[in-house]
Amino acid sequence: MRAGLPNWAKEQIAKDLSQFRQLKASDLAYYHQDPKFNMLFHFQIRNGQVMTKHKDNLNILPAYKIMYDAFQYLAARKYLPDTEFLVGLGDYFKSGGKSPVPIFVFARDEADLFEQDLVLMPDWMNLRSISNLRPRIKRAIKNFPWEKKKPLVFWRGSEACSTGFRQKLVVLSTQFPEQIDAKFVDKQAIKFVEPEDHLRYRYLISVDGVRCTWVRLVWHLHSNSLVFKHQSSQKQWFYAGIKPYVHYIPVQDERALLKEIHWANEHPIQVRSMIERSIQFSEDNLALEDMYHYLIILLQEYSKKFERVKK
Repeated sequence: MRAGLPNWAKEQIAKDLSQFRQLKASDLAYYHQDPKFNMLFHFQIRNGQVMTKHKDNLNILPAYKIMYDAFQYLAARKYLPDTEFLVGLGDYFKSGGKSPVPIFVFARDEADLFEQDLVLMPDWMNLRSISNLRPRIKRAIKNFPWEKKKPLVFWRGSEACSTGFRQKLVVLSTQFPEQIDAKFVDKQAIKFVEPEDHLRYRYLISVDGVRCTWVRLVWHLHSNSLVFKHQSSQKQWFYAGIKPYVHYIPVQDERALLKEIHWANEHPIQVRSMIERSIQFSEDNLALEDMYHYLIILLQEYSKKFERVKK
C-alpha cells in the first residue's frame, strides 16, 4: 500500500464520518426493514472473514460479488479491523429521512437533503474494471497521440440521464457536427464504442447517467484527451480531488460547452498542461491500489465509532 492517503481523500473521509456519533451494532438494524429497494447489505468482518446479513437472493448481484471479494481480500490480509457496516449496492440510495447511522454508497446527490449524509466509497464497477482498463488506455495513448486526434468533442452512451444533459448534447451534435460527435448507442444502428477508441478525439465529455458516470470519468482523466465535465450535484468518492480548470473543463449548459470548445481550440498550451495534470492525478489516485487504500482507511476510521462499545 502507498505510504498515505492524499489530503483530499483524508478530508473527504473525515467529513463524511464526522456527523455520526458512537455506534452500537444494534444501531445498524435501522434500515433492515427495506433492504431490497436500495440493495442494502449488512457486512460483518470477524477475524479476517467477511459475513453478510441480507434477505432474498441479492447476493447474486455483480455489485455484491465484487464488493464482497474486495472486503475479503483486505480483511484476510488484516488491513481491516473487526467491524460491521451497511452498503447500498444500487446506483443510488433513496430514503425517507436522514440516516442516524453511516450508509456507504457509490455516489450521492448532494442537492438531496436525504443523500447528503451518505458516505462515499469506491464503486464496484471501477474495482472490477480498472486493472484491465488502465493498460488498454495506456496503449491507446501511444496509438492516438495528440497530433493525430480529431479536434472534436466525442461521446457515446445510453439515454439514461438524471440531468437531461445527454439529450441536449446529442441535439447539439446535430447542430454543430464540426465540433461535437455525440450519439446514443443502439439508436439508428449506432454501436457501442470501446473506451480506447474514444482516444481518437481530442475532447471527451463526461455526463451523468442515473448517477454519475462510474468508470467513464476515471479513464477519461487518464486518456490524454481534454475532459469536459457537465457540472451537477452528483458525486463519487474521488471528486474532491479533481478541480475545474486544473484537471477538466466544467460545463453548465450547451452555450458554455460551445464557448469552452472555442477556448480549447485557441489555447493548446493550457490544454496540454491540463491534460498532463489529469493524467498525473489518475496515476497518483485512481489505480486499484488507491481504491483499496481508500477502502482501508475509510473502514478503519469508521470502526473507531465502535471503540467505546468494545471497551
